[in-house]
Amino acid sequence: MKIEKRIVLLLSVLCSLVSFGQGSKNKADREFSNLAYSDAIAYYEDALRHDGKNVELLLSLGDAYYFNGLYSQALKSYQEAMRDESRVFSADAYFKYVQTLKSAKNYAEADRIMDLMSTKFAGDNRVVMYKANKGYLKNIESNLGAFSATLMDKVNTPYSEYGAAMYKGHIIFASSQERNSFYQRIHSWTNDPFTKLYAAPVYIDGYVGESKLFSKKLDSRFNESTPTFSADGQTMYFSSNDRSALKKGETVLGSLYRAKLVDNKWTNIEKLPFNQPNTNTAHPALSTDEKWLYFVSDKAGGLGQSDIYRVEILSNGGFGSPENLGAKINTEGRESFPFISTDNVLYFASDGHPGLGGFDIYAVKINDDNSFGDAVNLGSSINSEYDDFAFYLDPNCKYGFMTSNRPGGIGKDDLYFVREITGVDLEFYQSLRGKVYNIVTNEVITDAPVSLYDHHHNLIETVNTDKEGQYIFKDKLCYIGYTIGVDVEGYNSIDLGLPKIDKNNEAVLDFGLDGEGVKPKQKVDDGEIRRGDDLTKLLRLEPIYFDFDRADIRYDAEVELYKVLEVMKLYPSMRVDVRAHTDNIGEEFYNFKLSQRRAENTMNWLIARGISRNRLTSRGFGGAVPVNNCVSGVPCSGEEHQANRRSEFIVEDI
Repeated sequence: MKIEKRIVLLLSVLCSLVSFGQGSKNKADREFSNLAYSDAIAYYEDALRHDGKNVELLLSLGDAYYFNGLYSQALKSYQEAMRDESRVFSADAYFKYVQTLKSAKNYAEADRIMDLMSTKFAGDNRVVMYKANKGYLKNIESNLGAFSATLMDKVNTPYSEYGAAMYKGHIIFASSQERNSFYQRIHSWTNDPFTKLYAAPVYIDGYVGESKLFSKKLDSRFNESTPTFSADGQTMYFSSNDRSALKKGETVLGSLYRAKLVDNKWTNIEKLPFNQPNTNTAHPALSTDEKWLYFVSDKAGGLGQSDIYRVEILSNGGFGSPENLGAKINTEGRESFPFISTDNVLYFASDGHPGLGGFDIYAVKINDDNSFGDAVNLGSSINSEYDDFAFYLDPNCKYGFMTSNRPGGIGKDDLYFVREITGVDLEFYQSLRGKVYNIVTNEVITDAPVSLYDHHHNLIETVNTDKEGQYIFKDKLCYIGYTIGVDVEGYNSIDLGLPKIDKNNEAVLDFGLDGEGVKPKQKVDDGEIRRGDDLTKLLRLEPIYFDFDRADIRYDAEVELYKVLEVMKLYPSMRVDVRAHTDNIGEEFYNFKLSQRRAENTMNWLIARGISRNRLTSRGFGGAVPVNNCVSGVPCSGEEHQANRRSEFIVEDI
């Protein structure tokens, strides 16, 4: 009887412990979903005391640490959770693990995990950027000394200061410093007081005077931060939490506001109309001409956890429709804190682009057509293995501010005074060259005029081939889609598009001429193309990848599509059926519709570049035609699923 009682008692204790641990997990998950990461950490740690090997708990605890910038603690959780490398984790889990390894300066192991991630999520934009920038550490080091950064002793406190801008000779910044008030609200994300805007006079030598509250009119019960001002100083955009009354336990989300300066007081405070419910929207930045407002949002339909958007500011003070900046800027990770300088350079923080760890600051040139160049890391004088963000340059001087939580500061996040020394090179050049020859006799054609056009088909330059039939266009800007035309007497001429070429590379296009037209040398001959062939295989195309859950044509996909375009221009009677396939993850009908959109967008890309609509058809198959056994319900690796996400270009008629 005593033994039975002991067994019953032991079982009761075990059940209580399991129940207690589950209760802590439920509370942790609830706080996590409400973005109360500091509270979630305590509950996850408590749950792990009762179930210390639970992978789901370890990953969630790591994420809660990660989103608070506590990377060393997050690393321990991720290492424990991801010991079994035969197990497939999410792309985000791999990448956060990589970032925390970088925070410990373990770049070799971080790159090894990135290589592992690339075998399972080859289409992830972070993987694509990593594979294209394997020498990222050397490139970052090459920008050492482009800027200098010095800790600002006067304005920083043991709390957090960040997001500075200049206004009428004062630095305006957000601070969570304690104030002399009876009651001060605590933000459950960071466990710090809510931030308010402060102002302090600043001088060109970096000396800063005493700070004080910027405006009582702007002061609410919640956060105010990241202001941006119009050139005339009469309009301010800033981040704040929704100022409507919130019940206890509700998630406090960010929104964008606008205020006007009337009689030297900020008034007419209005919430901007494109804020969305249940969405964080923050960190506004005005374009140089003040026609666009850039901002950050985690709204549904983006590329990652938070993306940078822009919205047109209309002449009547209203707004157009927000547009995502796309995969040149945004990744599946976090992009945030945009700033546009007077020379039309976008600075932003990202943990998705190849960097040193945590948030790094990048610069990218905004072209005249509002497209973007390539993002460049500002270098290790600015960036560290910790969070570096909220970069700002004064429009009149070569100095500004940034924020970092690196060691050696005063508080959790600290302001740094920045000086531009040499800056970073954002314009890269390429050479475009090739040979013109007679395709029948294989003899070179000398003195043949070759013309280069921009993406609007404006003539840039015409050169003639030399005695060896060679032509070259030197020092042409990268990231522009060029067209090259060859026009020789006795031959029909044709213009052919080139893909945008990355920096430090060279584009080569040889032209073989006959009496029927100009033909670039291809990997396929007339006799090799038959009805039913797939151009993907004949041209040995790289996979046409799409971002997860999206149908937009990515930059790396454009490079391959140009090869299809050239072949279809070579063979004007060729008809092609564009087919798109997805994996079998998710609902069957949704995958079918997604594949249809991808096929249609691919077809429309070709039509927009001169292929007649009656030469193309498009079909989406969803996951109905897998290349392996990964049908619905069958467990497969990420690499196996990726193999089923593909495009085909089937020749219907030649």
